Amino acid sequence: MKKRQAGFSLKFCVPLIRELFFSRGSPNYIATYEEAQVLKSWSEIIEPYREHINSCTPWYRDFNPSKPLNWRVAKEVINESGRRLILGRKNTLKGLILSKSASKGAGGGAKWVFADESGLNPVLSKFKGYIDSMMKYGNVKTGTLIVSGAVGELKNLEAGLKDYMTDPEKHGFYSVDNIFDKDNEFAGRKCGFFVPESWAYFGIDDDPESEYFGQPFIDEHGNSFVERAEEYIKKLRLGLIPGKPQEADKFNISQAPLTLAECFQYRGENIFPLELLNPQIEKVERRELHGVYVDLYETQSKEIKHKILDKYTNKPILEHPIDPKRKDKEGVIQVWEFPPSNRATYGVYWAGVDIVKDAESINSPSLNVIHIYKGAHDMEGEFKEKILVAKYMSRPKDKMEWFEKAIMLMEWYNAEALVENNVNWFIEEAIKIKKQHRIAKTPQWVRDMTPQGTSYQTKPFGVVMTAKLMEKILDAISKYLKEPLHTEYDVNTGEPTVHYGIERINDLQLLRELVNYRPKKEYEKGNYDSLISFGLALLQAEYNEVRGIIPKDIKENKNFSQKNAKLMLRSRFSHSNLKKLLNANNIQ
Repeated sequence: MKKRQAGFSLKFCVPLIRELFFSRGSPNYIATYEEAQVLKSWSEIIEPYREHINSCTPWYRDFNPSKPLNWRVAKEVINESGRRLILGRKNTLKGLILSKSASKGAGGGAKWVFADESGLNPVLSKFKGYIDSMMKYGNVKTGTLIVSGAVGELKNLEAGLKDYMTDPEKHGFYSVDNIFDKDNEFAGRKCGFFVPESWAYFGIDDDPESEYFGQPFIDEHGNSFVERAEEYIKKLRLGLIPGKPQEADKFNISQAPLTLAECFQYRGENIFPLELLNPQIEKVERRELHGVYVDLYETQSKEIKHKILDKYTNKPILEHPIDPKRKDKEGVIQVWEFPPSNRATYGVYWAGVDIVKDAESINSPSLNVIHIYKGAHDMEGEFKEKILVAKYMSRPKDKMEWFEKAIMLMEWYNAEALVENNVNWFIEEAIKIKKQHRIAKTPQWVRDMTPQGTSYQTKPFGVVMTAKLMEKILDAISKYLKEPLHTEYDVNTGEPTVHYGIERINDLQLLRELVNYRPKKEYEKGNYDSLISFGLALLQAEYNEVRGIIPKDIKENKNFSQKNAKLMLRSRFSHSNLKKLLNANNIQ
């Protein structure tokens, strides 16, 4: 797979020409999906090669036939007996148009087959199935298949090229180490030969802030300054090069990719603001704002304590999409803000939980996730609010290991969780150990949007994940990201810089989910555990804020509970509306 205009079609036509001129009885093919594609390669590459060899070298060859897409190195002669004979090396080169039939050219043998523009070929895997049998005799390989192309539509990539690039050895192709992808599903694996945009990047560095300003990206010997080119391309995409337009559109990136992940990412319109998400991802990656890694344990006196883990041997899950075949799906607890040393006031912290059905699955990318979110408050000495403070994403072999840590995390922050109850084991386990007070009862606003007759609706705890609830989650997150926080003015120019809600999220894995999010109706559905977990925590906090649970101070908060929340509600609302508000907040 390659960037566009990389010149590799010229390279891959060389073995076809070599066989055509110098072998004997060698059948060869160049195949594309559309007729115009193969005719373009034929007229712009194959024919000029032939004309050059025949006119400028001693290896002149006659061709019979010599029609476009059908050549044979041969010459018709009449012998002494008057018989017409076909003499010569009899090597052939034919062009195949696969839109007419994926089995085009099947039958006989094949020495070299070049499948060009494979990123635009929706029948590539079918064609390979037919052609494979033409390039072996028994268990001996007798031919070579080259599959090459720039990125096309995702549905076409799924027709073969994506599988060949991400798992080449399985499909019989040569593999190389993937040195391009970091922290995503393709990292640390073998891949097909890939030519990123940063290789042989033509031009001059015109970024006035670059130490290489005015210097080319290729030296006089043709060697590429790959790292310099990558840095320039990333800044160009973000619109950080003065005088250059922003090039962060997903489709444009897929046509000039730096990684395999960029080749295969969803390109539809994202409901989340990419112009805010991409710079935040870059900042979190550059500053490594992944929080403090901790483990929790319970003392004999039932207190929750923590110990800090080193960042070298303990790693959270940061990538998305998550490789379904990833062996290690165990993460660690990330903390961006620790709870107060004394027990946190009820109503300060809220949690969202998204769980998976099975304890362990080899081929599933789904993971258990809990987010702890700090909501609005009026407490003295506390200035931060409406931020993510902790996360635990993992899928250990024993699901109870994750459950126990998730419960301790809620205890540690004194948080109440809104849990998706389509899968009910988490809620059932909480009830068994009498921790159901940590699980929010189904709010009335959720019941109102749940279709009648839904079996999960009768359960007292958690929420049913429906299309309407998902819309509400997406809307809440989108507004959270775009919320203006404050405006900062440059001391020299007075130019304003608006800071948005996105800056409150340092969860890299969640940010990547938001970038990669695609609606279910779109092609190639994804998996969004963190998005759902964060969305539930956000909704739980916002709706309780609207209903009056806004902690005022931290005095005597050790015994602060739902009874205290009830007192706060009484001070804010009239008696006529109090009962409705208490019911809406599941406060008994």
